[in-house]
Amino acid sequence: MDNCWANILNDCDGGISREHIVSKSLFIGTKINVQGFSWCKDEPKLIGLANLTKKCLCKEHNSLLSPLDQAGSHAFDVLRKQAKLIDDRAKEPNKKFKKVTFSINATALERWLLKTLINFSYGGEYYIGHDSDHPGRASDHLVKAAYGLESFSENNGMRVAYKEGGTINSHDAVQFAPVIKDNKFIYGAKFSFRGILLFMDISPDGMNVPFEDIPGTQDEWKNVFLSRKFKQIQAKHGNKISHVVNFNWA
Repeated sequence: MDNCWANILNDCDGGISREHIVSKSLFIGTKINVQGFSWCKDEPKLIGLANLTKKCLCKEHNSLLSPLDQAGSHAFDVLRKQAKLIDDRAKEPNKKFKKVTFSINATALERWLLKTLINFSYGGEYYIGHDSDHPGRASDHLVKAAYGLESFSENNGMRVAYKEGGTINSHDAVQFAPVIKDNKFIYGAKFSFRGILLFMDISPDGMNVPFEDIPGTQDEWKNVFLSRKFKQIQAKHGNKISHVVNFNWA
């Protein structure tokens, strides 16, 4: 089925379906910021989620990815809950609280980021991945990785971007911006995922160029460290740990 970006798996079925490019279940709000494509290269554009759909997967392959939508939604909700917990406990600075533990399926979230990157970029002017053989199409390896059929290389996959002593501006929003090499290849994508900066790396040998050296980089992405297989976010209440968010890798 030519219009399905997963057709290299050779098991398309059910006709083309209309796919939400970003899982609609993530949001309480109704819009998303996108930047980096030809129609939004110089500044982010706010787009309504209801209109952010694309006919890019057959019904079978769309259905097979629904667990990733659930994992992405769960991760977003965990970050929402931990932000609320910070605000609630800050109102009682002298009170002692029991430590709370949240968990995120990091392996599924990593695949959700890749799926979302492909959804955004499919049918466009750029090769999706350095080993893609056609503009607007993901390489066979990336398609298989999105479906859990192949693993990411050691240098690729999801990385958490952070700054020493930095703070998280947590709010109900997702931002997306591809990283484009030589105006031809998509080498990755920057996500702000409810205030957490996540980089989906699909470059040949891992992203080694500092983001601040890439034209158009937003201030929040400058001078960041990238952590592969990130393990945990810790939040403190006074000098005690209030809660943790564990990133669990299968």
